[in-house]
Amino acid sequence: MVPDAVRAAQEYAAAFPNEPAVAYDNARFIARSVPIAEKDSTLGPHDRTVIAQEYGRLAVQQLRQATQLGYHDVSHMKADPDLDPLHDRQDFRELLAELGAPP
Repeated sequence: MVPDAVRAAQEYAAAFPNEPAVAYDNARFIARSVPIAEKDSTLGPHDRTVIAQEYGRLAVQQLRQATQLGYHDVSHMKADPDLDPLHDRQDFRELLAELGAPP
């Protein structure tokens, strides 16, 4: 179940709060949960949208945490296929811009 998987990822990141690689990997994992939530047939359309948006928000939050801890490989962030579900999000684009990534 996705909520349990996302919760487990958050607990893992909380266990290693000062590790940029853990925060980055957590962001990747949560971002990969976005399309799963969008297609979850056990949820109604509204709930699918709300949950997918929340996962996207959490993923970007974890990316911000990773950068605050020292992760700055912007090229990798832009090219990482695990982060593809975030590419249309304004907060993700803003983060990349803050890190100096060209549009």
